[in-house]
Order: sequence, then structure tokens, then C-alpha cells
Amino acid sequence: MLSRQQQQLWRLCRPLFLLRSITALWLGALLAFGLVAVGVGVAVAQEVKQPDFVLGPASASDQLSVYGTTDAWLVEPVFRAFVAQRPGLVLSYTEMSSLDLHARVLAESRAGKTADLVWSSAMGLQIKLVNDGYTQRVSLKRQAELPDWAHWRQEAFAISLEPVVTVYNKSHFGGAKVVPQNRAAMIEHLQTQTDLLGKVATYDIERSGLGYLLIANDDRRSPATWPLIRALAAAQARLQSSSSAMIRAVAEGRLALAYNVLGSYAEVVAEEQPDLGILYPQDYTLVISRLAVVPRAAERADLSVELLDYLLSDQGQKRLIQHSHFLPVLGASGQSSEFLLQAQAKQTNWEPIRVGPALLSYLDQSKKESLIRQWRKTLQGPR
Repeated sequence: MLSRQQQQLWRLCRPLFLLRSITALWLGALLAFGLVAVGVGVAVAQEVKQPDFVLGPASASDQLSVYGTTDAWLVEPVFRAFVAQRPGLVLSYTEMSSLDLHARVLAESRAGKTADLVWSSAMGLQIKLVNDGYTQRVSLKRQAELPDWAHWRQEAFAISLEPVVTVYNKSHFGGAKVVPQNRAAMIEHLQTQTDLLGKVATYDIERSGLGYLLIANDDRRSPATWPLIRALAAAQARLQSSSSAMIRAVAEGRLALAYNVLGSYAEVVAEEQPDLGILYPQDYTLVISRLAVVPRAAERADLSVELLDYLLSDQGQKRLIQHSHFLPVLGASGQSSEFLLQAQAKQTNWEPIRVGPALLSYLDQSKKESLIRQWRKTLQGPR
């Protein structure tokens, strides 16, 4: 029971709590429909997330702030190596979801100051920042060596390559069960294996900018996309906003299979979880890039260029492979040979998503609303 004094205090504060709840619901709805993500001017009325890690001496005169969607534990060793060879620098890294990151950069840019570097797997949202004038041109040491599909307007740069895979639990697929090697086989498997009910997962495209990008590219590439989504719905697929969460759940046996997750994360987990299997679909394997941009409102664009030069150097690319399992955009010879060799070794049809204005078409509001309507309708089909 509350005391009389506590009851009076609650009556005074209750309208504020209600207002905060309504605001949160309103912003959540906007994010779900992608309005914030496509640049509608909405203030970010939420508590500002603090950096996940800060590297370097507290007394350093050079301060470099990075926002990213990559799990902090994956990139910390890479950034730590950069800071170690750069005396007098402190680097902070803040991990966010792609939609939260985009909204925060917009709001902070309009206020006059944001991160010095923004690195995100939601390629379309990064290109939109460029197209809408929120980024600036920079000159990188190895810029001329980048493949044409890996950069745009000297403002957006692919730092890594990551295949999009299906992960499965090996214990679940033991015995006579065959792991589906392509999307047509996966549809048939989902339709016939009742023990998969509630044990499969994929991205929720309304909560994940990357998830939406992948389905949009699947839709462009394959007529099997919507039959597959229908089969996932019939299997009572769980919708998630994080590759890491889906991969861990499959590795631990809580899920049997997850579609459209990041291969780099899966490779890292597979090293410690032998029950995790990784499938590179044989019909085609999408390959994304984590795009880096330097915001126009960045205070230390010069430090961002230093970091980008490091990440694209031979040393930086090797560390990304070693610690994050990201494939290099550039090899030692200046060619993306490592990427091509891995594709050939896995005997898959790898398709990098090109960096450029074509990505904006996925963010066209009418197209996006149409695809999301189809997504909802397909998910609500007969189970």
C-alpha cells in the first residue's frame, strides 16, 4: 500500500508518465512504418544511448565518435588496434539498431553536431543520408582501388562484404533429414516438416532496416520470395530484429533454422558452437556491405578519414577478417580477390548489392508501403 504522501505524489506525476508513454507509442508507430527512416522530420524524444566502449587515454586531445550497427564486441578489437597506433586519440563507439541510428543522426545533424563517422549495414538508409545532403565528400588513400559497386560520390564507402545466409541447428537436422540447399527446397521442407512449427525465424522487416533491404532484394531477384514468406508464416516463424539473437537461438537449439541472417556473425558463433550449421543458398546468396559515411555535422572529419584509411588498408582489412569474419573489399593487390575466392570455394552464386542511388528506390514511400502491406498480408495467411 502507498502512503498518503506517496499517493499524492503519484497523482501529480501520473500525467507526465502518461504523456511519456503516449510519446513512446507514437514514435514506435512512426519507426514501424519507416517514416523516421525515410527522413521525415521527427525529433528523437528518447534517452540518448551512451557509448558501448571508449578506447584511448581520457586526456587525449583528439576525440573521434563512431555510431554503428555492428555488435560492439565484434569491432572493438579492430578499433583498439587502430587506437594503439594513433597516440593522443580517444575513440568512442555507440551501437544502435539501423532505424535508431538513422533517426539519431538526422536529429543531431539538424541540431548542429553528430558522430564523426556513421557505419551501418542498412545500405539504403546510408545512401539516403548522402542523397539528402547530410554527409560530406572525403578523399581516401585507396579510393581509386575500390570496385565501382563499392562506393558512391566520394561519400559512401563499403568497408566490408558479408554474405546473407541461412543458419540451422545440426542436431535438429541429424539422421535422414536433408538441409534445404536453396529457396525452393526450403519452401518444400517448411511445408512438410511439422516439427519446425515455432522453431524458425527471420527478420521483422518493420523493425529492421537491414531486414527490409534483404526482402526487397529477394523480391527483385526471385519469384520464390513470397511463397517462402508464406511457408515461414505457416511454420509460425518468429520475427526478430537482430541477426545475433537469431543465430544464438539456433546455435543453442531454441530454434532449428533462421533465414536471411548475416554470415559474418554466424561464422563467429560457429567457432564456439559446433551445432551451428551455415548454408550459403545455392540459387543465389545476397552480399551486403556495411557503408561508412562522414556526416556534414561531424566535428572531426579528418579523424574519420584516418579511421577509414586504416579500415581499408591491408592491416585493417585483415583485422576485419580475423576478428569479425567480414570479407575484405580490397585485398593486398587492390582487388577483391579474397571475396571472389571464397565465393568460388563455396560454389555459390554471390550477388553483392551495389552501392549507389538504386538503393533509394527501396525507400520510396509508396513502394515501401506496398511491400510492407504484402508482407503483412502474407504473414496473416492460413497457418
